[in-house]
Amino acid sequence: MRHAQDGETQPGDGRALRRSGQRPTEPCERLVLGLLAHMPLAEAQRFDADHVAALRAAARHLQWGRHPLDLRLGLPLGSRRLYLTLVGGLERRALPRRQRALLGVAAALVALLAIGLGWHGLG
Repeated sequence: MRHAQDGETQPGDGRALRRSGQRPTEPCERLVLGLLAHMPLAEAQRFDADHVAALRAAARHLQWGRHPLDLRLGLPLGSRRLYLTLVGGLERRALPRRQRALLGVAAALVALLAIGLGWHGLG
């Protein structure tokens, strides 16, 4: 890997971004910079511009999407906190995947109905 010239920064050096006062604007940029910042500096500096670009491209597909319904609730539970997140919006998954999910839900409902009817028959 080539070494940085005077004043030039390495792609893996997140400190240079902080020194310049710039802040990452995209969530994928924050993810990549966070990953690089948590690596030993020598390892992070081994990433060249192409590696960092590949990380950014991969991170774009891992991001939690925006949803019209996005409820987040934090509940104190003793010395810890429990959180609940409810999201909703239009379905974007392929139809076969949705059908498999619906079949699983339908099977679970049928099983619960059978258990309920069996329990009712015992009483």
